[in-house]
Amino acid sequence: MHGFFEWLGTTGWSVALLESFWVWPLLESAHVLTTGLFVGTAVMVDLRLLGVALKKIPVSEFTGRMLPWTRGGFAMLALTGFLIF
Repeated sequence: MHGFFEWLGTTGWSVALLESFWVWPLLESAHVLTTGLFVGTAVMVDLRLLGVALKKIPVSEFTGRMLPWTRGGFAMLALTGFLIF
C-alpha cells in the first residue's frame, strides 16, 4: 500500500492540486457544500416520511422533487471526494 500512495502522491493531478492556489480551496468548498446538500435533502425526506414536516404534501410528490437533488448531491460528493483522495 505504501508504494501505491507514493505513486499517487507523485501523479500530475496530485502535484497540480498541491501547487495550485485555487484548485484545492474550490474542490474542498464544493465537497463541503455538496455534503450539506446531500445531508440536508436526506434529512428533509426522512422528516417527511416520519410525518414531522410538510404533512400536506404527498410523500410521492415530495420524494419525486427531492431525490434528484439528493442523488445529484451524492454524485458530486463522491466525485469531489475521489479527486481530493
